[in-house]
Amino acid sequence: MNFPSNLDRIRNETLNKADRNALWAKILLAVTVVVEWGGLITLAVIVDWSNRTQIVVFVAALFVYLTLGFWVWALAARNRVGEQRILQAIQLLEETVAARDRNGDE
Repeated sequence: MNFPSNLDRIRNETLNKADRNALWAKILLAVTVVVEWGGLITLAVIVDWSNRTQIVVFVAALFVYLTLGFWVWALAARNRVGEQRILQAIQLLEETVAARDRNGDE
């Protein structure tokens, strides 16, 4: 039967795509970190530290970035959970097909 080999092919393609996506995500994250830190350092340099309003705006910007960072982190964790569920479903399907083939069921 051709079905198990298709499962292996599908799983391998899925894992390869996941690896490529993970690599691109790491590259984009590194670029984003560099740009954001550059902007933050620039902002810290140009803030007039004797002006309380500018300090408040600077601190508010830090809180916004911190909140957005936690949201991105939470979404990434949720995405990993989804990927694991898909891989578990493929594994379960493969085990079911293998058990059916051992028993001679169609």
